[in-house]
Order: sequence, then C-alpha cells, then structure tokens
Amino acid sequence: RTEIIMLRAVVCLAIIVVCYSQAPTPCQSPAQWEARRWRMDRKNQYSEIARHAQDEVNMRTRSVEEIEQGKERDYYDKLHLYKEKKTYTVNLKTKTCNVTALTHPWRHVGVPPDAKFVFESEIGAPAIPNEHLTA
Repeated sequence: RTEIIMLRAVVCLAIIVVCYSQAPTPCQSPAQWEARRWRMDRKNQYSEIARHAQDEVNMRTRSVEEIEQGKERDYYDKLHLYKEKKTYTVNLKTKTCNVTALTHPWRHVGVPPDAKFVFESEIGAPAIPNEHLTA
C-alpha cells in the first residue's frame, strides 16, 4: 500500500517538474505570407479589395488592389522594394507605371518578442469548416 502511494507521489512530482521546467517562447511568424485585405469607409464612399503578399527575407511587399471611390473604380499593382527604397505602381486600367521613392521604413508583421498569451477566442462559425478562426 505504501509503495503505491510513494509511486503516485513520484509520478505527480515528475509531472510538476516537467510542467515548470518548460520555457515558453513566442511563436515565430512566417517570413513569407499572402493574405486578402478589405477596407471600407462608407462615409467617404471608399472601398478597397486587395491581394497582399509580404516577403520579410527580401524586404518587399506586393498588393494587387481594386479601389472604388464614389462611382470610379481603379485597379493597381503595387510593388514596394524596401532595400531599393522604391515603389512601383502600375495602374492596370491605363497601363501606366509610376516609380516613386519609398519614404516609410519596413514594418515587421508578426508576434513581438515580448508578447504574452492573454486568452484564446473563436471568430466566425465554428460548426462550418473553414469559416472560423481560433485566435
């Protein structure tokens, strides 16, 4: 009987030691990723739908955008090259290319190194496959 109690105590102690010996570290965000972006301002009759790609390794982003301002609709392909400090903007409607200086610095998108876990939440309809996100 005492052997079983001792064995349980050792197992419990081992579990406690293993749990407390883990050193949690923040998640590493992917260096290259793609997303869809949607912005809307009803007051100013503005909407933007875009496919966005980010490459942290080569410090570049690309967005293919559909912008609607009032009754006008334009389509753009924007390439931001941060190492070269240039932005290439192609108006896909008029086929014109505009090269401008890139004035803002590279912005890392990801989990900050000093981030702390606060809580977990579900966004969307969890009963429908691929229609929800656990964040």
